[in-house]
Amino acid sequence: MLVKIGIVATVTVGGMDAVVEPSGTSLWRVTGETMTIHAAQLTIQ
Repeated sequence: MLVKIGIVATVTVGGMDAVVEPSGTSLWRVTGETMTIHAAQLTIQ
């Protein structure tokens, strides 16, 4: 469940960056955002 929420939030937050930026940069950004979102979800729950 948390994985689905993390993926959806990442697509919403970093979707445009992932399309515009080079693959390597966007990958690191999305990974960082996903980790941050997961941490927030775990803290909330």
